[in-house]
Amino acid sequence: MKLMYRLGTDWKDIIHAATWKSWLCTRGLYWDSEEGKAELKTYEDGWLNKELKDNDVPVGCLFPGFAADIIATDGDFEEDFEDAVSPAAISFVMKGGVIYKQAGVVCH
Repeated sequence: MKLMYRLGTDWKDIIHAATWKSWLCTRGLYWDSEEGKAELKTYEDGWLNKELKDNDVPVGCLFPGFAADIIATDGDFEEDFEDAVSPAAISFVMKGGVIYKQAGVVCH
């Protein structure tokens, strides 16, 4: 990400590529079907009506029972992107629903 930024890519495009574009490359084929496309629209309203497997969850959808992968930074993407994505600025990490770092403290 830092290299992309140094080469002139806007931070918003980097985050978009690292999340949504990555999910589009790894998602299950279900999401390309007419039923899957229709279901994607239901996420906007917060409804979940299908049992999901790995890589079947659209990026940005958080629901009870999801095994979330989330990070949070104390940095400022707009003012100092490189610092915002540095390990020291990452204050929260959850992988597969397990918290590994909270309030800047490593838990596992």
